[in-house]
Amino acid sequence: MTPWTRWLRPFRVAASRAGLLRDATRAPARAIERWLDAHAADAVERARVPGLSVLVRFADGRTVRRTFGTAGTVGPVTDTTTFQALSVSKPVTAMVALALVDDGLLDLDGPILRRLRGWRLPPERTGGFDPDGVTLRRLLSHSAGLSVNGYGWTEAAARLPAAALLASARDDAHTLRLLEPPGTRLRYSGGGFAIVELAVEEATGRRFADESWHGTGWKQLVQSYLAFRDAVHATVDELELDEASRERARFGLMQVTEALAPSNNLLTNPVALKRAAATRGSSLAAGARHLAYDVRHNGGLPSQVDTRPFE
Repeated sequence: MTPWTRWLRPFRVAASRAGLLRDATRAPARAIERWLDAHAADAVERARVPGLSVLVRFADGRTVRRTFGTAGTVGPVTDTTTFQALSVSKPVTAMVALALVDDGLLDLDGPILRRLRGWRLPPERTGGFDPDGVTLRRLLSHSAGLSVNGYGWTEAAARLPAAALLASARDDAHTLRLLEPPGTRLRYSGGGFAIVELAVEEATGRRFADESWHGTGWKQLVQSYLAFRDAVHATVDELELDEASRERARFGLMQVTEALAPSNNLLTNPVALKRAAATRGSSLAAGARHLAYDVRHNGGLPSQVDTRPFE
């Protein structure tokens, strides 16, 4: 759809609804409604599906909505009932990951486990196989040789972030490990997608989520910093160190690379510059006051919480 036709679409839809144009989607929409009203409830009952929500959206914006059954103890399924997407989200995750490959933030065929800063596959979980064979391409195609079919349904409050989920080992079925050499064959692994999730989180970073970072020059700055950070961390894996020394080296380098992040410098942070302009400098004055307070009362370290209201 061209920008011109996209701009005209709301007017075309309004004219169609007003009867001024032939409505091409009215007949198929009514046919879907009739079928759902006549057959869906019985089909749901025969399949023993507790609840079902159907939404059909046509290109002109017309929608058909129907709900059936119950949402557990909450009551009947309604238009606002929330369903967990579960593995339906995997194609979306893959699309995001591949977009980051195009942007140079992720490597499709490189050893992805070496890039991760928040989690490392323990040696006892490698099964004697080479973890460098685990790549983004193999994770997305379920051919990385990893275990954990899926982590199952959890309440929102109990869900773990990707790094904690990967590190967990509550039982053998939910402990991620290599079961065979990567690239050997297809083996479905929801656990492998947890690695993708962590890689995407680390490659993008919440600090660079603001649209200001995507402007000309700023995006290149972020990409350069992330490439530098990953290169620095990769040098640790090339050193002949025991595991404890390697982890200490990673931690020390992380402090340095995080301190050098563009978001930590006023002149290289477009979000801070935009806020300073919008507040006419008051945000800079507030930052200076916080800095002075931390120097005097917190040993020069940045405070995680402003404790003054509790004094």
